[in-house]
Amino acid sequence: MNLTKSGQFNEKELMHGLNDRLAGFIEKVHHLEYQNQLLEREIGEIRGKAKPASGLEKEYGPELRKLRQLVQDITHQKHQIEIEHQNLEEEVSNLRRQHEQEARSRSDAESNIVLLNKDINDAYQAKLQAQLEGHTVSDVQQMGETFRSQFARLTEAAESKRAALKATQQEIQEHRRRLQAKNIELDCAKGTREALEKQLHDVEDRHKEEMIHYQNTIKELENELINCKFDMSGYLREYQDLLNVKMALDVEILSYSAVSNANNHNVTLWVSLKFSTIIIYNYLAFS
Repeated sequence: MNLTKSGQFNEKELMHGLNDRLAGFIEKVHHLEYQNQLLEREIGEIRGKAKPASGLEKEYGPELRKLRQLVQDITHQKHQIEIEHQNLEEEVSNLRRQHEQEARSRSDAESNIVLLNKDINDAYQAKLQAQLEGHTVSDVQQMGETFRSQFARLTEAAESKRAALKATQQEIQEHRRRLQAKNIELDCAKGTREALEKQLHDVEDRHKEEMIHYQNTIKELENELINCKFDMSGYLREYQDLLNVKMALDVEILSYSAVSNANNHNVTLWVSLKFSTIIIYNYLAFS
């Protein structure tokens, strides 16, 4: 009878330990399930933030297209300004050559006027001195009128060349002013284009960095979720094994209770029950 009570006490103690361990495993499984839900929720939130390509295109596409269009417009304006700049350079070069030619023509005309004046004066003086006695007063007056007429024509031609030269100089100055304005406009266009290209590159780089960050975070969380599921699977297997042991022990206890109620003190049954208990203890010790 003492052996029976001792066996019953040990089995109750064993059942109590099994129940505690089962409760602990159930708590761990619930905790892992909760962590699993949190991880899946966090992954979903990050995937929601890491928008797909269509979402990025919808949000940032208009801005990127606008920046690209501005860069294209600035590039086109820059090209047009460069063409105008080249045309102005050629026009200024042509005006410079024309100015130099007119300056040479003016210098030649002024030199011719000086020489002609000297020749005319010398010729007329010689002719006047040689033929003064053979000409009348009217002839001398006619010669003087002819001289004055030729001198007036030469003076008028020189003045015309001087006016043309002045107009050419003013035109060259105007073209230089326009050329300087185009140079300033070209520099501004270059600066604007560089700023827009930098802004475009910054936006693209920022989006790439955000996508890489989101992808890395999702990968880390997915790995953590896999590990969590693996741990939970191990706990569930161990829980199932313990549950099988508990069920076997419950069967043994029910059999023992049935025999006890029938007042059957069969020693063989007690030894069998004791042997089963030892097997369970050994399983728990080495599991």
